[in-house]
Amino acid sequence: MSYIDDQANGEQILARSRRSKIVFAKSVILGILAIAFIICFIGFHWFPKEDLAIRAILVFSPLLIAIILFIFDYLSYISMEIGVTTTRVLGHDGLAAQTVLNIPINIVTNVQVDMSMLGTMFNYGNIRVLTPAGEFSFETMADPMTIQQAIIDVQAKKL
Repeated sequence: MSYIDDQANGEQILARSRRSKIVFAKSVILGILAIAFIICFIGFHWFPKEDLAIRAILVFSPLLIAIILFIFDYLSYISMEIGVTTTRVLGHDGLAAQTVLNIPINIVTNVQVDMSMLGTMFNYGNIRVLTPAGEFSFETMADPMTIQQAIIDVQAKKL
């Protein structure tokens, strides 16, 4: 059960978004390169057999780094979400240290979406919810235009 579902309290959830799966790109690419690196090392026997410990460290450290990056990316992916209900904008970021967003829809002054060229191609971008109290940012979110449009639509119905 997600934070948005827990906090909706019977309100209709109009739109929701999580981090885009593109956050996994760097760790997956690094993992593929690490596997290619391992295959080259094992296939070409670049170190003599006597230096087996050094060889193992040099060969498997890029793969270990890729696995650690993937774990961090996964934790980032599952810990961030934003949703729009009929009366509020809800958001959550973090596992241990959490940032929670619960803004009445009539307090939102603007919603900005920043998408790069790759973001436009793969449908991800940064969402910034602006209020009189400050700015709340959600980076690398999937389908940010749907969130922006949902907030605009709800605000238009409230007027």
